[in-house]
Amino acid sequence: MCTSQTFTHVAALVLVFSTLALCGPTGDVSAAPGGVKGPPIPMIAVDIAADNSFTLPPTVTGGLVTFKVSTAVSGFHSIQGFRVLPGHSVEEVIQDLELMLSGIPEQVGLGVQGLLDHAEMIGGVTPTPFGAISITIPLEPGLYYFLDIADIGVRSPIVHTLGVVGQKRQQSLPPLDATLAAEVEDDQSIFSGVPSTLPSDATFSFSNDTEDEIHEAVLRPTRTDFTVTDEYINAWYDFQADLRAGLPGVPPPNGTPWAGVQSGLSMLSPGRWAVVQINLPPGRYAFIDFVPSAVEPFFLPHGWNGMHVVVTLD
Repeated sequence: MCTSQTFTHVAALVLVFSTLALCGPTGDVSAAPGGVKGPPIPMIAVDIAADNSFTLPPTVTGGLVTFKVSTAVSGFHSIQGFRVLPGHSVEEVIQDLELMLSGIPEQVGLGVQGLLDHAEMIGGVTPTPFGAISITIPLEPGLYYFLDIADIGVRSPIVHTLGVVGQKRQQSLPPLDATLAAEVEDDQSIFSGVPSTLPSDATFSFSNDTEDEIHEAVLRPTRTDFTVTDEYINAWYDFQADLRAGLPGVPPPNGTPWAGVQSGLSMLSPGRWAVVQINLPPGRYAFIDFVPSAVEPFFLPHGWNGMHVVVTLD
């Protein structure tokens, strides 16, 4: 079970990111200590147009970079960033994504393991028409790629490149409403640090503290005609897992717990982190991770194995 805890704005939280940046794979970027003013964080505005297209600038200065993603388009989109590990290619990463999203268990497992071996997923945004969602992530100098996950398996994805140039800089992070992490407890991936309530325009951090799993932190609205709990979500996905295994299963009494699609932070490789700022209607949601696991059985999404926490946005 995830522990719930209320967080306040304290300058010491910023030091967490300085430590992460110095110890993790993004060690060329560090956050300024609380009260220290660094240079402005570059902001890249990404708007998903009616024809599903989006644009990026050719380059950005290295360090912390903010991507502010908005869309007036209904339906699912997810702008995902990654860099290719040495000896591999963008084509391999796209093939990994196709396998991961195929729904065929053996192919799903190959796809997830391929992403771990071939790429570093740096995060991205699954947007919503309700308001822009921003992520701030550390980027070392190099070449990065971005695409819309919604294109995978539907059309040939348009891959955008972003060159990151420049040196390490000290920059200030915004105040945080919560500090979240993906961790492992009893051999299961869980969310830690999720409070029971958050502002509907909350700013929170999320770090992937696991060693061999890719994670996301999206918020999905729950139904309002009954009280959706984490136990009910477990029952729903136990039923879905039974169906995938060819068993009859027993659905929970009220059917699906969901009232809409998810939005928030997309995939992060182990050791990566992001600061997320949401803009969502008040109500009940669940933080959930729909990225499939790299391990059997059936390579199920982490959320199906209990990686979700119900939260109220007020």
